[in-house]
Amino acid sequence: LINLLFGPQWQNAIDATKALGVWSMLTCLIFYSRALLFTLHAEKSLFFSRFFLLAVLVVSITSLTDYGLTYISYSFILIGFLDLLITTYLLNHYISLSFIEYLLSIKKSLTITLICGLISYIVRDMTTPEQHLTNFCLYMAVLAPTWLIFIYALKHPLSDQITKLSKLVIKR
Repeated sequence: LINLLFGPQWQNAIDATKALGVWSMLTCLIFYSRALLFTLHAEKSLFFSRFFLLAVLVVSITSLTDYGLTYISYSFILIGFLDLLITTYLLNHYISLSFIEYLLSIKKSLTITLICGLISYIVRDMTTPEQHLTNFCLYMAVLAPTWLIFIYALKHPLSDQITKLSKLVIKR
């Protein structure tokens, strides 16, 4: 997709972008947790955890600068995992929500993510890097229906919203 949208000059950024995608997914897992912790008056704990994560990020970026952009992006994955661990610890401390309970509460989303991730790795092996538009169309032709099928097969909460939205669109 990067080559399709921005051209071959961005080829070197693809690995870094993939790593940032992993960091983004990890961040999404705990996105609303910070707001919850604020409402529980855990500002001090959040401040120190964010400060610690920033310090680790700065040290990892400066120590990996000589190795290139891809290795620097891996430091974001490290921060994502540390943030997940620290935030789940804080959630356990403040509201007694264990990591396992949290994972069980999002198991449908995790299952769909893992299935789509596995399929995208399989599709990647079937594509050639030079055919950007063909690759994009192949990914969309395979991943969009897979995602939709598993949303309904697992009775994910999004299935109700997709049904409502499709009924609105069909009425118009």
